[in-house]
Amino acid sequence: WGGGAARTQGGRGNNGCRVGESILVTGMSQNLSRGSDTPLSAGTSILDGYVPQMDATIVTRMLNAGAVIAGKAACEAYCISGGSNTSWTGPIHNPHRRGYSAGGSSSGSAALVASGEVDMAIGCDQGGSVRMPAAACGIVGMKPTFGLVPYTGILGMEPNIDHTGPTTTTVADNALLLEVLAGADGLDTRQHSITVERYTEALGKDINGLRIGVVEEGFTHPGGDAVVNAKVRAAAERFRELGAEVADISIAAHSSAGALTFLLVQSMVETTFSTDGYGTGRRDLMAPDFLATHRRWRDRADELPVTAVLLMLLAKHMQNQVGYSLYAKGVNAVTGLRAAYD
Repeated sequence: WGGGAARTQGGRGNNGCRVGESILVTGMSQNLSRGSDTPLSAGTSILDGYVPQMDATIVTRMLNAGAVIAGKAACEAYCISGGSNTSWTGPIHNPHRRGYSAGGSSSGSAALVASGEVDMAIGCDQGGSVRMPAAACGIVGMKPTFGLVPYTGILGMEPNIDHTGPTTTTVADNALLLEVLAGADGLDTRQHSITVERYTEALGKDINGLRIGVVEEGFTHPGGDAVVNAKVRAAAERFRELGAEVADISIAAHSSAGALTFLLVQSMVETTFSTDGYGTGRRDLMAPDFLATHRRWRDRADELPVTAVLLMLLAKHMQNQVGYSLYAKGVNAVTGLRAAYD
């Protein structure tokens, strides 16, 4: 799956992350360690040979916690796919059955964790790119609360929906890694009023009184699977048996949540291509060397994946038809949807 993985053994570090634990970071992160000669490709041949000159904040935090980083996983080309067949290094097969999708866009991360090649991995999520691969591979993928985990040093797509989070085999390991990753870094302008907790302390506690809402709209969307729906219902019932308060709730906006990604497509194209990878108007830490390297896409447009070309055409069509008004509506809708969930 495009990442050289190695499992090593060790004890626990002082701040909870297992020393010697193999953690694999997706191709989205800026770098693993300064001077490590670990290239970043973001799933595209256009970035072939590029080696970042900085660490992502979360990479530094993992290293400081005693993690051993095994390498970078393959991801979908520019992370614009929910499948696992667009990376320039080749398709990423589901570890449970070759020839089937591992999900995307953090496909390599999920496949490596599910296959046991690494203990933990990092993925990025704008429209399901951590959660879908985790679901396809039968593991645990976390999309943290917006801004909880800093995105500094990671190639973003749209600052209103950029998330990065842990992919693990168990909930316990997910909580452990989230403790290491979470918290403000003073550099990421996506972060506001961040509250970090000791997530591992909640493990093993009874769940009497825990309130769980089961969103009805999640069971009625087109393409839903009856078997999956039944499994989710059974899990909710099991939580009820264990003492949780489980209630069916309705969030009407949930039904159209998936479409919001496409309303933000103009900003995605501007960030990824028009400005060569970072966007403008933000006070985030930037990587001038990356911008200079990624500029080559303009001379190698024939190497762009069809998914990127589709987004470019869609963004241009939207601009020609309505300007940026749909983008503005999308940003407001994201804020409204977040409030509805809360």
